[in-house]
Amino acid sequence: MSLPSNTVAALALALALAAAAAFAACAAASTRRSSPIKPGVTTLDPPLASHRCAAGARACTCRAGGADDKETNPVAAGQVRLELAIYNTLRSEAELRVGTLPWVFRPSGESLRPECWYVDVAPNIYAVDYRIAPADGADVTLGLRVRRYAEVPGERGAPEPRWYEVVDLACGEGHSAECDRSTVSALVDRVHAAPKRHTDPCGNVEVKNLRWDGLLAPMDDSFNELEIQLQLVVMNPPPDKAPCLER
Repeated sequence: MSLPSNTVAALALALALAAAAAFAACAAASTRRSSPIKPGVTTLDPPLASHRCAAGARACTCRAGGADDKETNPVAAGQVRLELAIYNTLRSEAELRVGTLPWVFRPSGESLRPECWYVDVAPNIYAVDYRIAPADGADVTLGLRVRRYAEVPGERGAPEPRWYEVVDLACGEGHSAECDRSTVSALVDRVHAAPKRHTDPCGNVEVKNLRWDGLLAPMDDSFNELEIQLQLVVMNPPPDKAPCLER
């Protein structure tokens, strides 16, 4: 029995719409990341502040600690110097965006060692977005650290350099815990549970609204791609002889 011509036309239209929807779904899946990460490239150059940052360099030399803590370039008046360190990016594409400014920091993806940037920021609330996507077959590794610089009165009255931890998130290769959903959730919960001032006695930089998002692997709780979002709340730097600096 033959179908009426209008019924055949309706069926053909329905099949065409279904095919178009399937094609659109595949296209959307293949273009999930709207702005591809390009390791080793900084498209929006931040004004690097430290003597550790050579002119035209993609990243700065990280502190070695101890006597190397001293910043010889003075902090800009009324601002706070931050150390932004990304590590554990071996075989991965990673990107740190400070969207309020906006600045983009991209490590090379060639080492587990930290890559650092030193910037001076004015009091404000800064939206920070960190994304990491491993190469095919590799596991996600997370390493993101922010510290604040200060000079505090020393035993003999001379100022001594201090770097106060603001946030440090790490898991994956080189650490005891894998970067799966439970580990990343525990890292976020630990920051939420910490005192607002964390290790910074003057509380000049706080972390708020820390959360994670990610593309989970289909068979377990590991990540194919991980995104960390937070706000850095930077307040006015304390006076040179503030009581909190003497702790």
